[in-house]
Parts: sequence; C-alpha cells; structure tokens
Amino acid sequence: MLLLQFGCYIYVPARSQPDPGSRVTLQISDQGRVALGERVGSGVTRIEGIFVGSQDGDYVMRVYEVGSLNGNSHWTGERVDVRQEHVVGIQERHFSKSRTALAVGASVAGVLIFAITRGLLTRGGSSVDPGGGPPDGS
Repeated sequence: MLLLQFGCYIYVPARSQPDPGSRVTLQISDQGRVALGERVGSGVTRIEGIFVGSQDGDYVMRVYEVGSLNGNSHWTGERVDVRQEHVVGIQERHFSKSRTALAVGASVAGVLIFAITRGLLTRGGSSVDPGGGPPDGS
C-alpha cells in the first residue's frame, strides 16, 4: 500500500493559476529565497501544499513541506502568503494512471513471486518422495 501512495501521482507544470484546493508546488526564485527566509527558513527552493487562492498579488498556501538548500522540513498546513513575483514556476499534482498501473502490477508480481517461492500456490501433497519405501526394483 505504501508503494501505491507514492506511485500514483506526478507533478506537472500548471498551465494557468491552480484551482483552490489543488495540491501544488511553488518553485521559488532567488529573490523569493531571500524574502521568505525569515518566514519559512533560509535557502527555500520550493513550497508544497494546498493552494488556497490569490490575494493582493500573493499566492495563499496551506503549507505541508518546504524544500530548501539544506533539506526538507514538514509543516502541518500553516498559512503562508508568497508574492507572485517570488515564484518562478507552479507544478500541480495529478493522478497518474500509468504509474498507478505500474505500482499495482509490481505489487501483484511481488506477492506472486513470494507465494511461488514459498510453495503457497501448490495444490495437494508434495511431489517429493518422503522415503521409507522399498528401493526400486525389489
């Protein structure tokens, strides 16, 4: 199940302003990195979360992860307003049918391989002679 959680979505460049409620990643400019440093941490490169909307030239986000030059930090949906001029790109999360099919196929294959190698799919008794009878030809 963990494989399905990560394998089913991809991020693609937004063609227009995202719809409120969409899961998005804002790619932050160098100027934005400096301006946002005190609010979200130094070296910020991206902000991921739920797009709330636009207000007075800002993108309003409920933030769940901040990526920086120093690594990632996890948030719990705090509101952060980001100046539109500090954003160089927006990516939206979309369901991926092909990745989902691949993840499901890999999961099923893994379960089948496990079952086959453990003999869990055989019917009836074992085909191996347990011994104890007279030798052949006697």
